[in-house]
Amino acid sequence: MALGSIIGFGLFCAASLWVGLRLLSLWWRTREMPELLAGLALLLIGPLGFGCVVLSDVLNPHSEWAADVTWAFAAACVNLGSAACYAFSRRVFRPDDSTVRWLVATVFFALAACWCVELWTHHFDSSEPSGPATRLADWLRCGALGWAAFESLLYAQKLKQRARIGLAEPGLRRRFILWGVAMGASAFTSMIDATTKLFVTRALDFPALTLLNACVGMLAAACLFLAFYPSRSTSSSAARV
Repeated sequence: MALGSIIGFGLFCAASLWVGLRLLSLWWRTREMPELLAGLALLLIGPLGFGCVVLSDVLNPHSEWAADVTWAFAAACVNLGSAACYAFSRRVFRPDDSTVRWLVATVFFALAACWCVELWTHHFDSSEPSGPATRLADWLRCGALGWAAFESLLYAQKLKQRARIGLAEPGLRRRFILWGVAMGASAFTSMIDATTKLFVTRALDFPALTLLNACVGMLAAACLFLAFYPSRSTSSSAARV
């Protein structure tokens, strides 16, 4: 990868790791489910999932077996992270919607089935294009991130209306906007990856798209960091995470 791509990808993974661990640390103290789900989603999709995807590409010229195992592990992490992201959005934004609950449960089953089918049919061969099951899982990941972005930005708009009459803090709204933009940027890069897999084995085979992904990844990393950085302007108006 080009230097810019490495920097962008590294910043995104570093931000996901930092925020994910921070959320898990908060969950350890509060035992609240949203913190656990958001932290797992960031860690599993970012440093563990996408990180192992890159590691699989590095290992492929030296050991196809190690590359395939790493690729299978990466797919499992990303699918589990996507499931956690769906569960987070349902728990935080649609807790009482029974239809959404069943839809999310269906997606959980679909993600698990996709991984099993890919293992059975293609054995996660990292040297060949992904099968239909993995491609479906890629689009389900896009849905998880896109839904999180939509719900966060929608809730931020509701908080804006409440802030006008003194029922919401501006700092809290700022965090939802940053989280929504971060999830939206992540959804965009996932859509690029899912689309390019229709033509090539990896999105890394398109240097221009890889660089675009890196730039959007930098945006996602910056938004994640700012959303959870304990700045003075927000510490007094929103709960510090």
